[in-house]
Amino acid sequence: MKKESTLKCAVVGCGRIAGSIDDEQTKDINVPGPYCHAGGYAAVNETTIIAAADINKTQLNAFCKRWEVPNGYEDYREMIEKEKPDILSICTGQKLHAPIAIFAAEHGVKGIYCEKAMCSSLQEADAMVDAIEKNGVTFNLGVSRRFTGYFEKAKEMIADGLLGDIKWYQFTGNDQLMHGYSHAFDLICYLAGDPPAKWLSGQIAPYSSATTPPQKCTYNPDVNKWDRDPGGHWAIVEFEGGSMVQMANASGMPMYEWQVVGTKGILHFTDYGKKPVWRKGKGYDKIEVSFPEFKRHSPTVKLIENMIHCMKTGETTVSNEKVSRAVTELCIANAESHLNGAAPVKLPLQNRTLYIPGH
Repeated sequence: MKKESTLKCAVVGCGRIAGSIDDEQTKDINVPGPYCHAGGYAAVNETTIIAAADINKTQLNAFCKRWEVPNGYEDYREMIEKEKPDILSICTGQKLHAPIAIFAAEHGVKGIYCEKAMCSSLQEADAMVDAIEKNGVTFNLGVSRRFTGYFEKAKEMIADGLLGDIKWYQFTGNDQLMHGYSHAFDLICYLAGDPPAKWLSGQIAPYSSATTPPQKCTYNPDVNKWDRDPGGHWAIVEFEGGSMVQMANASGMPMYEWQVVGTKGILHFTDYGKKPVWRKGKGYDKIEVSFPEFKRHSPTVKLIENMIHCMKTGETTVSNEKVSRAVTELCIANAESHLNGAAPVKLPLQNRTLYIPGH
C-alpha cells in the first residue's frame, strides 16, 4: 500500500544509526524496532525520505539503494537548499551536529531529529538553542529511552507517587562521557521530570574506552579542549527539590543499569534486557511485585510521531532543545569538576567553551 506522505524528510550521515543498526539487534532486546532513522520514517505514514547526504559515496549509495531514496548529495547544505525538507535527521559524528542543525534551522527546515550527544560544548548548545527557537523549529534528540514503554511507565509511577519521595537516582555502566552518559544522565533527568540541577561533583578516568586497548585522553588548557571522549567517570548531582544522583562508570561494568530509590520502593532497570524490577515497601520490608503493564513500541517511531505532533500543535517535544542542553551540561560539568579537583561546580556552568569530542 502506497503511503500518503505529507512530510518530506532528509538524512545527513548515512551510517548505522541512519539505516542499518537494526541488522545488529538481537531477540533478547525487550524493545520493538525499527531502531534506525530510515526505518522509523518508513513506518510512519506521514513521512517519506526524499534525499540523503554523506561525504562517503559508497555509504551514501548503499543507503539510498536500501531505502529507495531518490536523491543523494555529498554536501548537506546543497541538499537542504535544493530539496527543502520538512524534517532533517542528523546522523553524523558529534562534532558536526551543531553546524548542521544551525544551518538547517536557518534554511527552512522545521523539524530536526538529531542523534546524541547534542554537541561538543555548551557554546555550541547555546547556539543551537538560539537558532532552533529563533526560527520556530521543532527539535528532538535521539535519546531513545525517553520513548521506551517501560521507562514511560516508570516516569508515570514516579509522578503518581508510587515510590514515595525519590531520594536517589543511581546509575552504573561502561561507556564514554559524551557517547554514553548522554543516555545515562538523560534518562535520570526524564524520570525526575527534568528538574534543574544545582551542582555536580565528579571525576573522569584518563583513558577512552572507544579504542582497544584504551588510549589516554588529555586536556589542553590552551584551547580548553579534551582530545578524546573519556571512558570512565563518576559523579554526584543534586537536583532542585533535593533528590540526588549517583553515577559510576568504568571498563568491565555492564551497560547500563539504573535504580530509582524512593521512600516507598525501588525500581531497577537493566536497560533493554529483562523486565524492570519493582521492590515495594518501606525500609527493609520490601517485597518484589510485578511491574505494571506497559505499551511496547518502537522508540524511533514514537520519537518521530512526537515530533510531527508538536510540529502541528506547537507543543514542546519530549527531548527538546532545552532539556537536551541541560543533559549536555551535566556531561561537560563532569569534566569541569574533574579539572577542579572534583570540587562541586555550580550550574548553569560558567565555562561554556569547554570542548569534549565524540568517539
